[in-house]
Amino acid sequence: MPTVRLRPALAAAALVVLGGCLTAHPRVPPPPRPPGAPAFTPDVFFAGWTRGLGVLDVRLRSPELLCVVGYGEAQPDGTFRLDQTVTHADGRTEERTWTMRRETPTRYTATLTDAEGEVTATVEGRELFIRYSMGGGLSMRQRLILQSGGRTALNLSTVSALGVLPVARLNEQIQKTDARVPCAGGAGS
Repeated sequence: MPTVRLRPALAAAALVVLGGCLTAHPRVPPPPRPPGAPAFTPDVFFAGWTRGLGVLDVRLRSPELLCVVGYGEAQPDGTFRLDQTVTHADGRTEERTWTMRRETPTRYTATLTDAEGEVTATVEGRELFIRYSMGGGLSMRQRLILQSGGRTALNLSTVSALGVLPVARLNEQIQKTDARVPCAGGAGS
C-alpha cells in the first residue's frame, strides 16, 4: 500500500511548501514600560467604545481590510463583556461577544462566540497574550501590545492549522474612542 505511506509524506511536503506563502509577523518588541506605567488590563482598555482597523492576510487569498467596533462593560456577576461588530471590506458583518473573568492579576479566562472551548489570556507587562481553539484543527494566538498613552493597542494575531501551520494573520490597531465610531463604507475609513 504505497499510497498510505505517501499521504503523510505529501502532507508534510505541503506544510513545508505552503508554510512559506504567508508572511510572518515581525517580532515587535514591546514599548519600554516606564516606571509606574500601567500593565495591559483588558477590562480597563476595552471598557467603553473601541475601534480597530486592520489587514487580514489569509493564505492563498488577497489581504482584506477589516474594521472592528466594540463596546465593553463590567457585568453584575463580576465578568466583563465585550460586544464587537467585525466589518469586512465587502460590507459583510459578523457579531461576536467576549465574556471574560479575571482569575489572577495576570490571568483571565473567557468565552468567545468564535472559540471552541475556553479562551485563556495572560498579561505580561504591556502585552496581553490570548489563545483559543477555533475547532476543525485551527487555533488562534493573539498578542496585543499596549502603546504609550494607554489608548491604543497593536494586535498581532495568527490562526494556525494543527498548531504549526500559519493560515491567516491579522495586523490591527485598536483605539479607545469616546463614542461609537462606525465603519463607514465597509471596512476602514
